[in-house]
Amino acid sequence: MRQWHSARKGSLPTVPIQTEVIHLTSRFVRSSQIPPVTVGSSVVNPAAYVRDLGVIFDGNLSMPRHINNICRGATFALRKIGTVRSFLNRATTEKLIQAFVISRLDTCNSLLYGLPTKDLSKLQRIQNSAARLITLTKKRDHITPVLRDQLHWLPIQQRITFKLLLLIYKSLHGSAPAYISDLLIPYTPPANSAPGMHDNLTRICCRTKTYEGRSFTVSAPFLWNATPTHTRDSPATSSFMKQLKTFLFKVAYEGLNFVT
Repeated sequence: MRQWHSARKGSLPTVPIQTEVIHLTSRFVRSSQIPPVTVGSSVVNPAAYVRDLGVIFDGNLSMPRHINNICRGATFALRKIGTVRSFLNRATTEKLIQAFVISRLDTCNSLLYGLPTKDLSKLQRIQNSAARLITLTKKRDHITPVLRDQLHWLPIQQRITFKLLLLIYKSLHGSAPAYISDLLIPYTPPANSAPGMHDNLTRICCRTKTYEGRSFTVSAPFLWNATPTHTRDSPATSSFMKQLKTFLFKVAYEGLNFVT
């Protein structure tokens, strides 16, 4: 990197190397610790957790520290907003919640696809608390009607699925980086196949659902092929998002079957 920068813009400033190294592996595979990595004149030891673009990764990609970090920041914001809730109207409260709480839940949430329900339930409790604060719903009252009928919010699991499907749609329509689009392989159906199969993606087999199955290469075809054809055929991103939310609403609140 120093050679590349020197050849184009001069030498790099003499600042400490901000490099972290982590060994990613399945929790079902026993592997030895990798040795330290030399970067320039610095020796970097492998770490148990690293941060990249605000996301905290662990060696097994189970994301416990990242989820706890989201919950910590969102809970702090909820408490601060709660102290002034009596002075705010509903519209203003909802704007604050969207800016300081929901935005935390949605940032890079596609990385949480495939995690166990027990982990995602922590984020769902945060969303439920945010909904109660906006609508002044009591703790003993059921929260599902509030999310569905008053706020029209998708639950956490469906918000993750929504983000992934939107990324797939943009990738197939040239609105995503090439390194993402190249991961999607169009499916070539037999000549006598059903019309809806012509815009499917080729499914990739995997051995571990909680590790390989969470990768974009594997999960994208499963989600895309299970999405209704009329939604996938939307002519614009805005109409796709609208139809996709309607579909996922039915999955979340009406029990519509959907492979996730």
